[in-house]
Amino acid sequence: MLRILGRTFVMWVGVLSAAAPAFGQAKLSDRPYRGVFGGGHDLAARHTLDFSMQFDEAYDDNVFADSGVQPTPGSQQDSGYYTNLVANGSYAWKGTRAQIAANAASTLRHYEGIQGIRVIGTTAGLGLSALMTSRTRLFVNQSAAYSPSYLFGLFPTVEPPAPGDQPPASADYRTDVSESYSYGTSLSLTHGLSVRNSVSAYLDYTYTDVVRETLSRHDASAYGVRGEFSRNLMRRTAMRLGYRYRRGDVGYGVSQTTRPTVENGLDFGLDYTKVLSASRQALFGFSLGTSAVDLPEGSDLLVHGRLYRAVGGATFGYQFGRSWQARMVYRRGLDYVAELSQPVFSDSVSAAVDGFLTDRWTVTVSGGYSSGESAVLSNSSTFDTYTGTVKIRYAVSRMWAANVDYVYYYYDFRGGLRLPPGVPPTLERNGLRAGLTMWMPAFRK
Repeated sequence: MLRILGRTFVMWVGVLSAAAPAFGQAKLSDRPYRGVFGGGHDLAARHTLDFSMQFDEAYDDNVFADSGVQPTPGSQQDSGYYTNLVANGSYAWKGTRAQIAANAASTLRHYEGIQGIRVIGTTAGLGLSALMTSRTRLFVNQSAAYSPSYLFGLFPTVEPPAPGDQPPASADYRTDVSESYSYGTSLSLTHGLSVRNSVSAYLDYTYTDVVRETLSRHDASAYGVRGEFSRNLMRRTAMRLGYRYRRGDVGYGVSQTTRPTVENGLDFGLDYTKVLSASRQALFGFSLGTSAVDLPEGSDLLVHGRLYRAVGGATFGYQFGRSWQARMVYRRGLDYVAELSQPVFSDSVSAAVDGFLTDRWTVTVSGGYSSGESAVLSNSSTFDTYTGTVKIRYAVSRMWAANVDYVYYYYDFRGGLRLPPGVPPTLERNGLRAGLTMWMPAFRK
């Protein structure tokens, strides 16, 4: 029954997503409406320090169709009941010309019938956004994570970059019990040449440190640089033209560690913002580009030399009602995922709708889909993955809330892409959580 409900739910999320354009990486304006629970108060404070804890009783139903792999007892692939605790901490400082933010989160679980508490994942981020001169803005962010859900990275995020960004814990999507550490650095510098024109430079670097390396799984890294020219064609319409360079390997599969993949590409895009009212906006953007990928030589690879592909994306954001907003992002391009044995070309989409039914009831519905193929092993090495979530929260008071969450997750890598040993090539997961969330505003000034 849960399998039927899960597939039906994701099907409807996909229908709703396909009916709308896609959400952009530009930030929607803050809404004046605030609910009872959480940090929507004391907005004038320059220093804030908050803690929160979410305590749930949960159940997962996992189905391994034709996988031939049995889950390890007590692993994240087990079906059954468990107790879930998610602890979060956040600090923010807002100045007249700069903003600093730090965030950290950890997920712990106790499985029924198994002694001890397991640390499922821990993430942290520290970032700075600063107006260095009247025309120059700097953004720097550093993140770190312990054993994150790498396959969750196949779904694009609907939120634009912000100081303190961290990899999502996404414990519901983790299927690998091996230990690893992931680090990410991002930097951007934007300078206004004139009222209409600006130039930007971007740098990003990721590194995955596998605790117990083997011949088939080891450390991995990737980095990229991008330059962009932007011109305001009209008051709320901007054109973008950019060049990018990326180089990376993956941590599973011996051949990829010594022969990395290199990508060069050009991109063209347009962004448009429409003011709907004093507190509402609509955002739309799209980009088109080319990708020239230099592939390593090797007898184990079925594609060699240079591979040309079309890439692009579309973004959409819309605010409606007193507090509601819809967001979507579509992305087509090359991805490096530490848990996959090769870089992949994928078409991915994520969508989310959230808002307040009343000042106490909050609802969030989100979904994601990704489909692609290996960049080096021919079209037969394909995969499909999709997910859907529903989150309902009721504010008991300013500091306490009751929550019910449902998550559906499916992937199929039987097309030829190899996963690490012990991870099944296909998985279907239904999860239900119910519990309490406590928010603690520790400091305001």
